[in-house]
Amino acid sequence: MRSAVLARPNLKFFAVGAVLMVLIQHIFTNGLSLAQTSSGLMAACNRVVSDAELEGLLRQARELPSAGVYVRISRAYENRGDFKHALRYLRRAEKMSEPGMDLD
Repeated sequence: MRSAVLARPNLKFFAVGAVLMVLIQHIFTNGLSLAQTSSGLMAACNRVVSDAELEGLLRQARELPSAGVYVRISRAYENRGDFKHALRYLRRAEKMSEPGMDLD
C-alpha cells in the first residue's frame, strides 16, 4: 500500500505556488499603492527652506505666534533633517491649537 505521490512530491507545483504567492504579496504591498502615484506631488512640497526663509518664519512666530506658523517651522526643520527642532515646534503648534492653553 505504498503511494508514489507521498514518496516523490512534484516540486514544480511547489515552485509555481511560491512564485504566485510572492507575486500576490508584491501586488498587495507595493503594486496597488496610491502613495506611489502621488509621490511626485509630495516631492514638490518637501523642498528645503533657505536660512532666510526660516529666519523670517521664526521672526513671524516671535511677533505674532500662531499654530500655523509653528507647523510651517516644524515642516521646515523636518525637511532639513533636524527632527529635534521639528518636534519642538510641532508641540508648540499643538499647544497653540488647544483652547485655553498658554505657550510655554
